[in-house]
Amino acid sequence: MRRFSPADLRDVLKEAGIRPGHTVLIHSHLPAFGLFEGGPAALIATLAEAVGAQGTLVMPSFTMSFPKTRFWELETTPSETGVLTEAFRKTPGVLRSLHPIHSVAAMGAGAAELAGSWCASSFGPGSAFEKLYDRDAWLLCAGVGAERLTFVHYVEEREQVPYRARKSFPGTVRRGGAVDPRLYSMYARDLRFKVDIGRFPEILAGLGLGRTLPLPYGSLHAWRARQLFAAVQGLLREDPGALLAPGAPLHALQSGEISCTP
Repeated sequence: MRRFSPADLRDVLKEAGIRPGHTVLIHSHLPAFGLFEGGPAALIATLAEAVGAQGTLVMPSFTMSFPKTRFWELETTPSETGVLTEAFRKTPGVLRSLHPIHSVAAMGAGAAELAGSWCASSFGPGSAFEKLYDRDAWLLCAGVGAERLTFVHYVEEREQVPYRARKSFPGTVRRGGAVDPRLYSMYARDLRFKVDIGRFPEILAGLGLGRTLPLPYGSLHAWRARQLFAAVQGLLREDPGALLAPGAPLHALQSGEISCTP
């Protein structure tokens, strides 16, 4: 396995455009960084160093099993989005946002704002994803493709795409040992409408968005949140089915022949 040092990573991040003071959300596949000197803790420290004391490092700490388990605890429920995100969640000083499906973990100057933002819906107004938009965060995919850009669902909810609707997910949510009585929801997709995630990287590349840099295994892709938002918003306003696989019954939905049932 190829070795990769903190200095190597600092160079890649700098070339991507990351600077002290920036807010950075990273989706990752740990093996993409090769044999990283110092392991996950050193990798997290290097990422945090890149944004500096005035910046904010963010990772997804999603729990996609909640609709089945119906239980989530802010302090103890593991992240289900990879080894690096779980190591980050456990890092001293990291805060986690309160949503049993789409929480994020954050460290740095903006951590309290991001983790403290509350919204019943995963991607609705007031959510951590809206805060990422407000901050014009860098959205990074390390060893994974643009299909992992969960931020796109924030654009879909803002635009109220017809193939998604708000769906509640009842269950037990605990924080500080106490039960949170609020009901949580997600702007969920009607499963008759398949999203063509394999085509999404090609769509973004065609728009001339993002930067791509090599990692030991795979690539680092980087986008700015507001630029990405504007591009995807434009696509959806021109064609509400722009992100869907061919054959989706969008016309039947728009004509009222069927209704959206997530």
